[in-house]
Amino acid sequence: MLPAFIEAYPGINVRLVSTIWGNSIAEEDVDIDLRIGYGDWPGMQAEKISTETVVPVSALDGNQSIGSSTDLLQQPHIYILGHEDSWETYLSTHGLVAESSHIRYMVDTTATALALAAAGGGIAIIITRFVDAAIHSGCAVSVVGDPVEFPQSHYFVNPVNQSAPRPEVRLLKSWIRSVFDESVGGLR
Repeated sequence: MLPAFIEAYPGINVRLVSTIWGNSIAEEDVDIDLRIGYGDWPGMQAEKISTETVVPVSALDGNQSIGSSTDLLQQPHIYILGHEDSWETYLSTHGLVAESSHIRYMVDTTATALALAAAGGGIAIIITRFVDAAIHSGCAVSVVGDPVEFPQSHYFVNPVNQSAPRPEVRLLKSWIRSVFDESVGGLR
């Protein structure tokens, strides 16, 4: 998707730095800080740009034994650090309780969780837009349940006292908003 922005605006160069934890880089080094969370970062103002849902995923060839949400309790669970509440959120929506004995893996990225699920390592509960993008890119996972609302969202975050952004930063933020708006409902 980002190459489409560069193609539309060839005079703008983008330096993309991905970090797992929000406080890993200095705020003065960032034009656009896009985070997922609850929107409550101290000393920062947050602009919500998405509402998210989560879905369970398994390997393409591993979903035959999953006919209902109760069946998820019989499978090994893949947890994503920072999104540990995704399992509780998903299961509680169906009147079920997550048990720590089902945790097989705890990983630090969605990409790792998707790779483990695709390899048959278990079930992961992942943000729907990420799953849609992964499937669209050829990741060998299958959605094995309906989406449920997730309490975390995507936000643009910046220090409260940050000066006005440069025109090219405003343009890129506007483009990012449009990408999020277009992907509502996913690719399925």
